[in-house]
Amino acid sequence: MTIDLGLLLLRLLVGIILFVHAGQKWWGWFNGPGIDAMTPVFASLGQHPPRPMIRLAAMAELAGAVLLLTGFLTIYGAALAATTLLVAGLSQCLKAGAVMAARGGGEYPLALAAVSAAIGLTGAGAYSLDATLGTPLNPGLTWWTVLVCVVAPVLASIPPTLRARALIARGRKDPSASR
Repeated sequence: MTIDLGLLLLRLLVGIILFVHAGQKWWGWFNGPGIDAMTPVFASLGQHPPRPMIRLAAMAELAGAVLLLTGFLTIYGAALAATTLLVAGLSQCLKAGAVMAARGGGEYPLALAAVSAAIGLTGAGAYSLDATLGTPLNPGLTWWTVLVCVVAPVLASIPPTLRARALIARGRKDPSASR
């Protein structure tokens, strides 16, 4: 029971954070900047083209949030969250040349990516739609959960991270390249 409450708390925490981040990016909710003001931010992080990348990130965050909040298909919600947060964190680290947030790095999204992956590996717990509906998608730590929650997010984050690395490096050499 204690483990199930802990998993519920973690799912709710990450789900709410993802929902708020998506709302801030896309619609300017929760005192967020909205898509127009996020465009130069995504461009500076090497996420090009920035507007479609903002929409993709916000959609992944919203879908991940709903799946984690409800505990439905939790393994996939965790994978979406881990992938999106991994790209965000790595992009911030590349831009800042540092990991720690105090230096502009992406430690916060990287930590949330790890928590998301851990939720996927552990399962949603008893207080979830997966448990209520008997969804057989998370039988515990198996090759499938490791593939979906760890390997797939890492592999999916490689192309946008490499593209960000190249664009950030080009922008450092040529200030007009990031416009």
